[in-house]
Amino acid sequence: MSEVPERPVILHFHFFKCAGTSIEHELEHHFGERLARFDRDVPFGKIFAEDLVDFVSANPAVAAITSHQMKMPLPELPGVRFVPVVFVRHPIDRILSVYRFDRRRGPVTPDATVASEHDLAGYVRVQLDRRKQVENFHVMHLTDAWDPATGRALPIGPSGHLERALAVLDQIPGVGVVERYDDSLDVLTAVLESDFKGLRFRRGERNVDPERESTLEGRLDALRSGLGDDLYEELLAANSQDFELYEAANRRLDLIRVAHEEGSRDA
Repeated sequence: MSEVPERPVILHFHFFKCAGTSIEHELEHHFGERLARFDRDVPFGKIFAEDLVDFVSANPAVAAITSHQMKMPLPELPGVRFVPVVFVRHPIDRILSVYRFDRRRGPVTPDATVASEHDLAGYVRVQLDRRKQVENFHVMHLTDAWDPATGRALPIGPSGHLERALAVLDQIPGVGVVERYDDSLDVLTAVLESDFKGLRFRRGERNVDPERESTLEGRLDALRSGLGDDLYEELLAANSQDFELYEAANRRLDLIRVAHEEGSRDA
């Protein structure tokens, strides 16, 4: 008796200001109503593996899920193979984008309220003191060290969460880097096309900051100018683990790209 093939389901972890809207748009273009947006109505809600198992079991037509609130580890469900897609961004560049975005949209969330009430330096100072949004954001969104019962990260220490996040990263077939967006889309297409025939990610980002300087160097210069040297250096130090994860993501992207290029030549 032949085995029933597993049903592949894309899990797009939509990290805030990490090209998530662009990827979501592409998934919607291909899947239409088979793309599900799964987020709780409360700010800072969290969706864990058991929530995803229930959701996918109740929605057998769904081929892809995008969510701001999904947490690792990945769910396990007989007959289903979950395919995670994650984009990361230069940690400091992302912070400037978050500030500008929240300031434009006004006090609609607690973090956006902070942006509305402060200049860039004031915003970073407040958020550093609160340890929110501007400190190792990617590490805390990729770690799998969560307690679903309390909705809180496990108290294993910063180095423990970095170790767990790096381990998760090594298991993700669809890693993207915002600063290498087009390259990332090529790799993502190569990773997913065997499971999803005809899926092609079109180039060109959406929801781009209208104030954004054209180069990463220019954006970092603007951030340093807005913060001053001392606060800028404090921000760099506060994101040392995110920088390590960012470099690992770039290496992972290169490895996946080379593997698929070699596979194409051998085919």
